[in-house]
Amino acid sequence: MKIFSRLKELGLHGKQFYMIFSIFSVFILVIIVIESIGVIHVDFGNSNLDASGNIPTTGGIITVFDTKSDIAGLSLSIPANAYSSEIEVEISTTSVNDVDLANEINPITPIINIDNGHEYSKEAMTLTIPIDIDITTEYAMAFFYYEEDDSLEAIPPVNLSNTELVIRTHHFSSIIVSYITLEDLINKQAYNLWINTGYIPGIDDWQFSNYGSSLAPNGHCAGQTLTSAYYYLTRTSNGEDNLWGLYDNDTSDFWYDDNDAYRYASVIQDEIDFTSDEFIDFIDYSINSDLIAYNAFLYAMYITGNPQFMAIYSHDDSDDIVSGHAILAYKSNDGKIYVADPNFPGQQERYITYNLSNGFSLYNSGDNANDINDEGTIQYDTFIFIGLGALVDFDSLELQYQKLLDGTIGDYEMATLALDYMETYSYNIDDIVWTSVEIPFIISADYNTLVPSIHEDKLLISGTVGHSDAVYTIFKGDQFYKGNILPESDGYFVAEIGLVNGVNYFGVLVEIEINGHLYYADYIEFEYTYEGQTPEV
Repeated sequence: MKIFSRLKELGLHGKQFYMIFSIFSVFILVIIVIESIGVIHVDFGNSNLDASGNIPTTGGIITVFDTKSDIAGLSLSIPANAYSSEIEVEISTTSVNDVDLANEINPITPIINIDNGHEYSKEAMTLTIPIDIDITTEYAMAFFYYEEDDSLEAIPPVNLSNTELVIRTHHFSSIIVSYITLEDLINKQAYNLWINTGYIPGIDDWQFSNYGSSLAPNGHCAGQTLTSAYYYLTRTSNGEDNLWGLYDNDTSDFWYDDNDAYRYASVIQDEIDFTSDEFIDFIDYSINSDLIAYNAFLYAMYITGNPQFMAIYSHDDSDDIVSGHAILAYKSNDGKIYVADPNFPGQQERYITYNLSNGFSLYNSGDNANDINDEGTIQYDTFIFIGLGALVDFDSLELQYQKLLDGTIGDYEMATLALDYMETYSYNIDDIVWTSVEIPFIISADYNTLVPSIHEDKLLISGTVGHSDAVYTIFKGDQFYKGNILPESDGYFVAEIGLVNGVNYFGVLVEIEINGHLYYADYIEFEYTYEGQTPEV
């Protein structure tokens, strides 16, 4: 501890040092006793180095061999190409008495600190943690511990036995393992008791449905789920406005203009690798036991107080996967896990039932809302616990959210519309002045005197997303105005809209054709005022 080093610096050695050490130890014991009855908390930040080493780009394993260590036998396996250069790793432990853990947690390990420079690995790392439980009557789970706010995040397991818990992750923080008896876990949400994270569909989810986009044509259910969970945990929980309706531009029945939010969900969906080894491991661990997944959802929600990501699958008669979907588990009561489904935003009575005899019930949804509208729902039979930070780093969710706020979300990843209006006409095509619609503009009263008769009372707009397979649709307010507009040979479309006296609101939707279907890419709305007539009273 730092204070011991300071005593030595003051010249206290030998018997003098150990006498003070003994007195100080009694002092610490008194503090711990006081802390246990909830009077004060002291964070000493004390940790013991248990193992360290340098891992080359070819990968390697670090194991705690010291039999006196509280984590003797722990091993960290870093695969080849996880990092672009050699990385130094230190594994240390901190006593659980030195941190302010939630009252509900029942730790069976110290705080395990893995310092790899806080670098996110390209390939998942495997951590095997020694434990001692009886899995026939007990359940254990690992949690990330964040010292800055004493919060916990559940880590999806890939294996659990009486003697070890195995997790896979791309990043490390401090980790702790907690356990509970299975009887107690079931009783936490039995009858009139609830495990409830506080997340509520219609308040904390997005207001638009999962129709997919040109970047995520099969749907952006995972992106929509994770971004709403991110906002709930980092924004709503800190007093900011609820997510529902926050980015719908006051047009609750018109989702095309939810552009930034919609693209945010699509960008995050595109970042997720559903073929990664760790994601397959999560599935392999849970797929043969509904009880494993059920326990994980209950315990993760109970300990962290956070909603949890759920991957669900539908199989055909040959047991082949025919559909995968993502939803958010947010509370549980009496064998029901309640879920927020991006295909059915705002619905609060969607749940999956579990019982010991038959496991999970079937759940009806679809790949995306388009498929449900066209073909109806399908039944999902497999339910996998994924947690929250296993697929996408929250730093990335934050980075992309900042792009949502500044209006640049998806500019790199998705087809992005550049839209102009004809401000000044000229018979010489090179002298025509095209101006961006980004800022509201005014069409002067003498407009018709400055254009040929064929353009009188008509505003020309033009734009492109750089795709020859783009299709454009124009809306006046939230009503369809003109559609099926295709780009010309130079990649730009040109269209006319009627000049109407006063303030006018228009929008241009861009969709990209993929395999015969149109998928959302971008939407720009603009405002102009025409002064050509006396306003009607």
